[in-house]
Amino acid sequence: PDDRLKFRNEWQNKLTAYIKAHRRELEKTVITKISLDTMTIAASGSVPGYPLNQFALDEHNGNLRVAVTIGQRWWGWGWGWGWGRMMMPEWNSNSDSTNDVYVLDGNLGRLGSVQDLGLTERIFSARFVGNRGYLVTFRQIDPFYVLDLSDPRNPVKKGELKIPGYSAYLEPISDSVILGVGQDGSNVKVSLFDVADPANPSEKDKYTLADSWTEVNSNHRAFLKDEKHQIFFLPGSNGGFVFSYANNKLSLLKAVSGYNVKRAVYLDDYLYIIAEDKITVFDERTWEKVKELQLPSSQPLPYPVTESITQPVPRSTVAPPCLADAMQCSDGSWVVRTGPNCAFASCPATKQTPSPALPPPPPPPGGP
Repeated sequence: PDDRLKFRNEWQNKLTAYIKAHRRELEKTVITKISLDTMTIAASGSVPGYPLNQFALDEHNGNLRVAVTIGQRWWGWGWGWGWGRMMMPEWNSNSDSTNDVYVLDGNLGRLGSVQDLGLTERIFSARFVGNRGYLVTFRQIDPFYVLDLSDPRNPVKKGELKIPGYSAYLEPISDSVILGVGQDGSNVKVSLFDVADPANPSEKDKYTLADSWTEVNSNHRAFLKDEKHQIFFLPGSNGGFVFSYANNKLSLLKAVSGYNVKRAVYLDDYLYIIAEDKITVFDERTWEKVKELQLPSSQPLPYPVTESITQPVPRSTVAPPCLADAMQCSDGSWVVRTGPNCAFASCPATKQTPSPALPPPPPPPGGP
C-alpha cells in the first residue's frame, strides 16, 4: 500500500506536467479545403484545440484565421471521464486551458499565431474584421482582446480590456466600435467597445437588462441590426427589446412584453417584432405602434382571431364551424351538419305508395 500510494502521487504529478507541456498536441481540429470547381480536396491542415463557432474562422486576403480554445475537453475522449475525474480532479476545472489564434495560408499551412490568450479561460465570442480580430474569453471576468492581424506571419495582441461578465456575441458597428451581447451575473448585458485605439480598448457604454437570458448568446440569428435607423433587436426571457446605438450611446427605444418573443425583421421604415402569438409593427421614424396582429396559438383565445385585435368580435355572436361529416339517408342521399347546434339536416321526405289490393279468395270446391 505504501508503494502504491507513492506511485499514484508520482504518476499524477508527472502526467500533469506532461499534459501542460504537450497540450497543443493532444487535441486538434482538422481543416479541409475543397475546390468548388472540381469538388476535390485542395488542401488539408490542422490547428490545436477547437473553434467555438463559425465566427471563430475567417478568410481574408487568401489566408484563414482561426481562434481556438485548448485544454478543456481532450481528457474525456481518450482516458475516460469516471476514472480520470477521480484520479485527476484538478483537470475538471479550467486551470490549464488557454486560447490561441492561428493564421493559415492558402494551403492551410501555419503562417503565424498569437498564443496563450486568457489562461485558465475559454473563448466565449470571436469576430474578425479586416486586419483586426476581436476575442472574448471568460472565467470570472471578461477579457476583451484586440488583435493586429495585418502581418499574417506576425499577428500580435494589441490591447486588452478586463470588465465583469462576458460577451457571447460580437457585432461590428463601425471600424472603431464593436457591440457585445452577453451576461453580467444573472442579467443580460449589452456593451459598446471603443477600439479606435487598438492598444487601449474601452467600454464606451453599457446597458443591463432585468432579463436573465437572451437567445443571442447561443444563436446569432436571433440578433437583428438595422443600420439605416441605427438600431438593433434582441429577444430576452421576458420580451423583445429594441436599442438605439446612435452617437455611440445605448438607449432602449421599445420593449414588447411576452415570454415568446422570438425574432424581428424590418421592411423599409417598419420594424416587425414577431412572437409566437402576435406580430407587432413599429414605425421606425416615430417609434409609434402601427399595428398588432394576433396569431393562432395552441391556447384558446377569449375571442376569435381577426385581422385587428383592437376590435375583437365577441365569441357569443359567431357560430362555431360544424364538423365536416355527413349522414346517409334511407333513400341513398346524404345530409351534412348545419345550424347553430350543428345537427344533421333532415333527410328528404319519401312518398308512401299504397300496397295493391289482394284478389278475393277463390270459391270453395263444390260451390255453396
